[in-house]
Amino acid sequence: MNKIFTALTLLAAIIGSASAQSAWTSHGEINKAPAQEAATRAAAGEIYIGHCSINDQIWPYDGLSLSYDARVGVGAILTEGMLKQYVGATIVGMYVGWDDEYSTANYECFVRADKFNGETLTTGSDEVQFGWNYVSLEEVTLTEDMKTLAVGFYTDLLKDVCSIPKLYPYGKENSNFLWSGETNANGEVWYDSKELGSMPIVLVLEDKDGLFHNLISISSCNADCIVEKGELHTAMARINNIGTNEIMNIEVTTTLGEESHTELIDFDQPIPAQQGGKVLLPVKCIGSGVHTFQITAVNGINKSSNAVNVEMIGVSADVAEKYSYRPLLEYFVSEDNYMTVTYVDNYFWPGFEPYQEDITLVMPHLDDKFMTGDNDALNHLIKLAGNDLNKVSVPGMTINRHAYTSVVMLNSVIDNTPMMYTIFPDFITPVYEEILANPTFASVNVNAAMDDNGAITITASGVVEEGVMPEGEDLCLTVYLMEKDVYTADQLFWDDKQSAENEGEYIHKNIIREIMTPYWGEKLDKTGGEYTMTFNTEYYEEWVKDNLYVVAFLNRGSDNHQLSMQVINSAEVDLQNTAINRVEALDGVTIENVNGSILVNGDAAVTVYDLSGSQVDNNNLSAGVYIVKAVVNGQAVAQKILVK
Repeated sequence: MNKIFTALTLLAAIIGSASAQSAWTSHGEINKAPAQEAATRAAAGEIYIGHCSINDQIWPYDGLSLSYDARVGVGAILTEGMLKQYVGATIVGMYVGWDDEYSTANYECFVRADKFNGETLTTGSDEVQFGWNYVSLEEVTLTEDMKTLAVGFYTDLLKDVCSIPKLYPYGKENSNFLWSGETNANGEVWYDSKELGSMPIVLVLEDKDGLFHNLISISSCNADCIVEKGELHTAMARINNIGTNEIMNIEVTTTLGEESHTELIDFDQPIPAQQGGKVLLPVKCIGSGVHTFQITAVNGINKSSNAVNVEMIGVSADVAEKYSYRPLLEYFVSEDNYMTVTYVDNYFWPGFEPYQEDITLVMPHLDDKFMTGDNDALNHLIKLAGNDLNKVSVPGMTINRHAYTSVVMLNSVIDNTPMMYTIFPDFITPVYEEILANPTFASVNVNAAMDDNGAITITASGVVEEGVMPEGEDLCLTVYLMEKDVYTADQLFWDDKQSAENEGEYIHKNIIREIMTPYWGEKLDKTGGEYTMTFNTEYYEEWVKDNLYVVAFLNRGSDNHQLSMQVINSAEVDLQNTAINRVEALDGVTIENVNGSILVNGDAAVTVYDLSGSQVDNNNLSAGVYIVKAVVNGQAVAQKILVK
């Protein structure tokens, strides 16, 4: 994935601020993903506590350094929530990392009570080399009064030696504290430098008495959001065996209000001690709202995990039958990104093309002449990424701004976001099929027309089923004026040869020309019932009239969590180049709109239809395009007319 320049610029500013504060410099690529498993000490009874994992890959030259020789300190804080379930275990060692392949160092490790200037509880030292290293500590029992621990090491760091690994996640609280020799009246001055990544520090405990069997935790759980009410659905949970024995089976319980549902799950392969990963688990949609998901038994013994929230909007089968469903696919591109052409033409479009009549496609642009507003699409991506700039990439896509379980499980989604990596046709086809089978509970209709003077009128309307949306939340309506097949001579290609061959020429399929609403939509101020909104704009000469169309969709607002910003339904329609608030249908016969009613001079019977073919009352007509049928002087007339 090619990172967006603007996003990296912002990240550099953040890192620069941390570096100026603590004199540390960050090296290497920002988001190196874990690769192969590192060697682990899998001895029975060991427990690992830290902000990263000893299975995380350590990359050479991807660490931190100083511009001068110095004795330094590197540390992390282990909170009460990380420690309390292990009271009675024995602290025996620490895993620490070094990422210079050509040198070694001596690490003096410590565990202190509360903070970095607190009482030293245990120490140990050893020579370390590239990768993960185990350092033994003087044994000490973890007690109830050790609610918070400061853990870390000191070492002598040579100038410009990139040697202290920085691991994902970045920005995690308590994961990175650095000391470079500064002291004051309170002792050593440690700087919170979490933006630089998590420090390679994992405390090792030992379960000498078998006290910590059948322990499990859930770090995340995602399920398809808009689903059939009353049915079991698949959630993707990241679960961890945090105990010291294998886990053969679990019970999972889903709760909403006073109602709950429990399922027993037997694993084909047991989860080893101190390991975990993504697991598909059943959740029942009890209704609309935030469900509580919890493991309530392990290996047949009642042991509860932490509870996590799983939001589902339950749509009953009879409601789903009322509404046709058209998902919205957003594919983010940029003329400044050379992968746009390759990925769109070779990978994305072949998979999407068979579904273009069923799925609405928009292609927001970032950092180029086709972007809208103040780089709206980039800000959109940052919000969908939970403001984690390491997760912002192009090209990339969302479908209904939701992380679907099947997609997440197959590792095509950026973790904890709706953003997907570029998807190959063989993979995306079953995903499209699954999404098109999902229910909805609202309709979207849109009419759009332009008169002879270039005035464009757009009317969006529909119905939201009462009693489905979570209480207190408004839906939003978003409307785009779009243009297809837009020529450019500025597209960036892979290299100079490609650029010369193509002269930067490219045809963009779906350009957003104007956003008629606020970017995240206009609030409906209701959770159910009918809605209608009308928008007006003007035609610009650089646009091609015949290629203009309108996209409208209902979506949840930007105040929600990044996994709760779903699109509910969408519609698209070509712009009608009709004139026409007043037309001459026959010699001496006019059809015109007067105060929201269609009038035909002469003795005429008038019938009015909307563009879907439904007859409407010829009274107080909302703005939009209508079809008027009349019999005038014995002649039948059918005419489109625009009501402004």
